[in-house]
Amino acid sequence: MMDFFFGTTSGLLLIVAVYLFMFYSATTILMERHAHEISLIWYINSFFFLLFYGLEVIALKKNTPLAKLCGSSEVTCVALYDYLTNMGDEFRLVIVVVVLAIAPQLLSYGLSGISGTASSPKFVSQIGKFALWSLAKFMVTLGGISIAHPFAQLTLGQAPNAKDFVLGFAMTGIGFVYAGFEVLINEKLPKLLKAYLAKNTSVSALLMKAHKIATRNLPRGEIAPELQ
Repeated sequence: MMDFFFGTTSGLLLIVAVYLFMFYSATTILMERHAHEISLIWYINSFFFLLFYGLEVIALKKNTPLAKLCGSSEVTCVALYDYLTNMGDEFRLVIVVVVLAIAPQLLSYGLSGISGTASSPKFVSQIGKFALWSLAKFMVTLGGISIAHPFAQLTLGQAPNAKDFVLGFAMTGIGFVYAGFEVLINEKLPKLLKAYLAKNTSVSALLMKAHKIATRNLPRGEIAPELQ
C-alpha cells in the first residue's frame, strides 16, 4: 500500500489532492472566526522551515549529518531534533495529559453521584482545545522541518525525493486539519448538540434527570439554575 502512494506518480498525486482538500476545508473553517490562528500556524511552519533549511544547506555542503553541526553539543541537538519530530512521543504525551486531566473528573462524577454530591467536569473544552492545538502546532513544525531537506537539495543542485516534498506538505496540511477540528469540536459541536437536545426532549429530559440525581445532595447554590 505504501509503495503505491509513495512509489508511483498516481499515488503521489492522490496524496497531493487529499492534502489540498484537507487544507482548503480546514482553512475555510478557521477563516470564519480564527484568521489570526491561520497566520500563527504559517508563522510556526515558516520559522522552522527557514531554520532547518539553512542548517540543511550547510550540512549538505559539508556532506555531514545535521547533528554534527552542533559539535560538542551533538547529543543535545539530537535530543532536541527528536523532541521536535518524534510524532509518537507527541501523541502519547498529549493523550496522557488529556486522560489525566479528564478521566479522574469523570470517575469522580460517577462515584460521587452515587451519594448525590457529583460536580460537573470542569475545563473539558479547554483541555480539548489544548490537546488539538498542541498537535496542530507539532504537525506544522514537523511539516516545516520535513520540507526543508528537499528544498536544500534543490538549492544545491541535488535531486530530492518527491516523497519528502509530499510528506512535508502533508504534515502541514494535517496541522491545519487539527486546528479546524478543534473549532468544530469546541464551537460547532456544542451548537449542534444543543439543537439536537432541543428537538429530542426525551433525551434531554433523561440527561437532566440523571444529573439531578447525581447532584441531589449539593447545596442549591452550587447547581446551575437551569439544572435545578
